[in-house]
Amino acid sequence: MGRLILQPFFYAVLFAVLCMNSHAQEGDSDAPQGSFAAYLQHNRLTGQDAISVQIQRYYESHQYRPLWMNEHGLLPRAYVLYRFLQFAERIGLESGDYDLERIRRDWKKQQVNDFALEVMLTKAFIHFSRDLFQGRFDPRIVEPDWHIYPGTLDIQAHLDLLDTGKDLEKLLHDLEPQHPSYVQLRQQLQRYRKIAQQGGWPLIPDGPVLRPGMRHMQMPLIRTRLRISGDLVSGSLSASNRYDAVLAEAVMRFQARHGLAIDGHIGDKTRAAMNVPVLQRVQQILVNMERWRWLPRQLGERYLLVNMTGFELYAEENGKVVLAMPIIIGKKYRATPSFSSKVRYLEINPYWTIPKKIVLEDLIPQQLRQTDYFARKHIRVFDGWDADAQEVDISTVPLEKLRKDYFPYRFRQDPGPENSLGRIKFMFPNPYDIYLHDTPHKYLFERRVRTFSSGCIRVADPIRLTAYLLDAPTHAREERVLSLIYRDQHRSVSLLRPIPIYLIYATAWADRTGNMHFREDIYQRDRLILEYLDTGRI
Repeated sequence: MGRLILQPFFYAVLFAVLCMNSHAQEGDSDAPQGSFAAYLQHNRLTGQDAISVQIQRYYESHQYRPLWMNEHGLLPRAYVLYRFLQFAERIGLESGDYDLERIRRDWKKQQVNDFALEVMLTKAFIHFSRDLFQGRFDPRIVEPDWHIYPGTLDIQAHLDLLDTGKDLEKLLHDLEPQHPSYVQLRQQLQRYRKIAQQGGWPLIPDGPVLRPGMRHMQMPLIRTRLRISGDLVSGSLSASNRYDAVLAEAVMRFQARHGLAIDGHIGDKTRAAMNVPVLQRVQQILVNMERWRWLPRQLGERYLLVNMTGFELYAEENGKVVLAMPIIIGKKYRATPSFSSKVRYLEINPYWTIPKKIVLEDLIPQQLRQTDYFARKHIRVFDGWDADAQEVDISTVPLEKLRKDYFPYRFRQDPGPENSLGRIKFMFPNPYDIYLHDTPHKYLFERRVRTFSSGCIRVADPIRLTAYLLDAPTHAREERVLSLIYRDQHRSVSLLRPIPIYLIYATAWADRTGNMHFREDIYQRDRLILEYLDTGRI
């Protein structure tokens, strides 16, 4: 699963070529090393770009032994690489990035000792491998709020693996993410491109809100639209104008995949989602495949995954979801960043040391309007940040004079039902002052789009999550957590096994049953990556 599929016709061609060049084996030591060395001496690569420097260094350290050819012609692995480059689009890359046209021109000539082709293939191999392993773009440049940085491919070690006979197809396959979400995206990419090649789906004109049981002339058009996207999975393409039960089921399936209210009503939002062009969906898939390449190849046997645009937190074990719950993320102007860490401890009945920005922008204006606001919210003020700082009377604090560069006070909210962190806080070290926590505002989880926090992640079921993190997700454990909460005492509990957590921004993903989900680009981060994609080669 996950490998580039080589078609039968390719094997026939490859077999014929290998029969004609049966003596051109991978380990043939009769390669024209002297001639290649002379070629590189007259065509120095050093200083042109980083990849050229790596190539020059590799060949010098390996006595100028070619990787892709010997004195009889091209080696079998050259054909495998050529195939991968030709079909780079199948895995979300661009064949044009690897100088394929120049390679193709030299390839057709099939000249012995074509050292220009040898160097082009090595360059393409390195570039292609690097894109698979660490992404086409540097997230530091294209998505500044993404702080999970990909590993760096060791080019010399990678070339050595190839030189020592490592199977090239497996070598390239192993560079790709193997997480089921990435594999599903890659499969869906082909499906949506095929839909685009066949003309896409029809636009649904504006009209009244359509409800099951109604009759309207748009019904046949809507059936066609939902059949193309796979939402209408049963029944025939009826020409009836009646909004029947089969179509209502398809509409609700579509709404669920797009994060819409699942009510079966075809209103403005559902029509707008239906009318997003298929090529735009292809672009979303490409963007999110790139994000998966920025993630570590091994996320851990057990980890938490926060899907921001899906407003969900998942606990995964060996790639399978064992726990899921709704979440609330940062407001659009206080967007939650993407990063990774490890949950190391949790606090029951936590204090909330309030960030300066929230104090200045949110709390002080409230206190100035309502002089009892801090008292009602159990917010206390201290004359410093040290452990021995003394509490001060709020009436003596010059609230109007506080600002970013003059802020000598610490504001803290006591534990209790009014605490903005709720009853449990989950801590993982990070420079962004972000953590998971409970919330007293449970009603917000009923909203479809949940961007209400100041950046932290609010979880819908902190008791269940606590029991899971404490390695005993049982009713008895949950009862014990509740008993600690109701004592109203602040307590820290360290995890015996710190668990990795990844906060990711994904606007397209496929669920475990293969259904493709799309979400709004709420923080406008897809747009940044799309500016770098070659959108003309969808």
